[in-house]
Amino acid sequence: VPFLDVASVEVLKGPQGALFGKNTVAGAMIINSTRPTHEFEGELRAHREFEYETDEYVAMVSGPISERLSARLAAKYRDQGGYMDNLVRNSDEPEVESMGMRGSLLFDATDNLQIYVKLEYSEVERTGASGQLTGIDGNFRGILLHRDALTPLEDADYDDKNTSYSFNPEGADLESFNTTWQIDWDLGGHTLTALTNYSEYETDTILDGDFSDLLFLEQRPEEDFEQISQEFRLTSPGGEAVDYIVGAYFESQELDVLTPKIGRAHV
Repeated sequence: VPFLDVASVEVLKGPQGALFGKNTVAGAMIINSTRPTHEFEGELRAHREFEYETDEYVAMVSGPISERLSARLAAKYRDQGGYMDNLVRNSDEPEVESMGMRGSLLFDATDNLQIYVKLEYSEVERTGASGQLTGIDGNFRGILLHRDALTPLEDADYDDKNTSYSFNPEGADLESFNTTWQIDWDLGGHTLTALTNYSEYETDTILDGDFSDLLFLEQRPEEDFEQISQEFRLTSPGGEAVDYIVGAYFESQELDVLTPKIGRAHV
């Protein structure tokens, strides 16, 4: 979804911690979504990749609802075929089916007050995995020799072979939701901005824990994530002898990870 219907990409050099958080020591890359337009526009794209049989469709529509309210809706669907041959299951992996959509509203409440609302939703279903053993002389925790558990066709080279085998096909299901509310208030040159964001995702994964041809060990980790943030900032008009930005930021996040062999971890 972040790469759907992009308006611009900004690349900022050097430390950017004052405005964009502590993890920006080497700079920051900002991807800006396209906002609703005051004129009607639409787009439809289709893409077909023949070697691995991948289809992709993108659609967008934008325009005014009233004199002060505009809306935009963008959606993307992708069905990606597998590019590795699983010699044990006799299947192409990984196959990925994904969809994402973004809806946004832009409301010019007054000449000095603007409200922007964005909602994003996505689903990803992956069947199979691209991992395989490349060092077959080792063992699994001193119990299982990899060489004894691999198909004779496996040569330990990372090419189009995948020897993973579990009770159920490896894969993952991911579901995510994000919403952003931004209010900009022009105070006679100064701009007061309130930015609220909520984000959540859930993911279920099936892993072949022994990475061999045997039905020996299967793991099914789960994750449940939730985050909310609130930012307030006041920006000076700009172009003066002294320009400044002052503000405050709050963030709270919670991650629950369920790994059956270990137990539940709470972060």
